[in-house]
Amino acid sequence: KEGRDDPTESDFLTLDNQIDSLFFFALIWSIGCTTNEKGRASFDGWLRCEMVSNSETVLFPPGDLVYDYSYDLENSKWVLWMDTIKKYEIDPKASFSELVVPTNDSVRNTYLMDLLLMKQKHILMVGETGTGKTVNINQYLLGQSKVGMMEKPIEGNCIPINIAFSAQTSQNMTQDMLDSKMEKRRKGIFGPA
Repeated sequence: KEGRDDPTESDFLTLDNQIDSLFFFALIWSIGCTTNEKGRASFDGWLRCEMVSNSETVLFPPGDLVYDYSYDLENSKWVLWMDTIKKYEIDPKASFSELVVPTNDSVRNTYLMDLLLMKQKHILMVGETGTGKTVNINQYLLGQSKVGMMEKPIEGNCIPINIAFSAQTSQNMTQDMLDSKMEKRRKGIFGPA
């Protein structure tokens, strides 16, 4: 790609050493993520057995599920999601309603959301009511979320448009909500208002 140096022999060697772990990470968050809690425990047991039976060298630490880990590229090891961010400190000036304490789920979801959006992939985030999906997405899109230890802010090439849905929302109401957020640039071309 333009603006990047060509990969070195060392880069290829590092990739060769990490490719299995990267595959397992992709497997967990593509196929393994489609199940419920009971299925996660089964998938965890199956994947760990497969890794051992195939002589995988970088195994998941025992105790937690495979879903509780991210792969650390710099150190070539599995780390807990909460270890990928800086320690959370409460701002003494913030009101209670402004506090959003990071959890395994929020850190993981923000990381995966960042990973997918950097590659311009669409995202549908589903889950139980009250688990912070909307808060985490809004924080991310407004640039208030930090991803990883580097606390890298999001790319500035997207403009969030928040639309609230309910069981009463019809397709015409959805179209009206979208139209209200757009302006006509020229024939057949619309953009954010």
